[in-house]
Amino acid sequence: MKFSIVALTLALATGTLAGDPSTLSNKTYTLYQAWDAGRMLWHYTFNVTSVSDSTPLKVAPTVPIYKFVLNASDDPHNTTQLSLIDFIPGDAGYSDLWQIVKVVVPQGLAVVKSIDQLNLLVTNKTATLYPTQIYVNCPVVGATSTLENPKDAEFVTGYYKGVNASWFDFGPNPNGNATAPLYHVNTPNGIVELTDTVPGDAGYSAFWNIFTYDASNSNVNFTSVTQLSNPTYAKTLANCPVTKVGPAVANGTTTTPSASPKSSAAVTLFPSGLLTVAVMMVLGATLGL
Repeated sequence: MKFSIVALTLALATGTLAGDPSTLSNKTYTLYQAWDAGRMLWHYTFNVTSVSDSTPLKVAPTVPIYKFVLNASDDPHNTTQLSLIDFIPGDAGYSDLWQIVKVVVPQGLAVVKSIDQLNLLVTNKTATLYPTQIYVNCPVVGATSTLENPKDAEFVTGYYKGVNASWFDFGPNPNGNATAPLYHVNTPNGIVELTDTVPGDAGYSAFWNIFTYDASNSNVNFTSVTQLSNPTYAKTLANCPVTKVGPAVANGTTTTPSASPKSSAAVTLFPSGLLTVAVMMVLGATLGL
């Protein structure tokens, strides 16, 4: 007898229009609990992408963010104007992970507010592009959105197609554009999240390949990835930056994970501005499987 979990996800656009930042949902993003080797940790959940390939992604999709500087050697934070982007949620190809591209421009240049303007400057050799290998985690959100803990990331305004757009800047993704695994364990009390890498670890990334594991008939307190056997890849990539990690639990200490409401069950793991219907079906007693 084998059990498997099949997650069916239907995402319908409801009010988020491609090319219009003013339609992005304004909300307070809350922290969710997860576990790493008995330690509790907390993360936010932003953009979630459905993946067609059955093999977990090794690298996350990226899009460029343009930083205007006077010299190619300048720090990309020492800019002459606000940053420029060309993708927001609702646009095909959007990603929360941005590759920094330095734009070297002459001093006194008028503010550049669109990619069309930038392309013209590059064509005229007024501006020169220098792609970097710096990848920053900057989910684009509504103009009045907030975080449960506002100190967790800087709230930034930049330009998109001639108008203002806003995002949270969580800084460089510690492992570039690489991904890491996050496990959703379906327990009798709800979804418990597990990982084996946190900020400071060599393999940590805020961009997670989501795996599922059926423990709906188990009484085990799941707090470590080592308790899982053969989890199922959910063909989903989620941006869930970890902002706090609790102390290690002493050997022999019993821990009881909390699932709901501070665990991001399937229905919460989708972008703002989308109506999501998530159906989790546990198929049991399937003969011949």
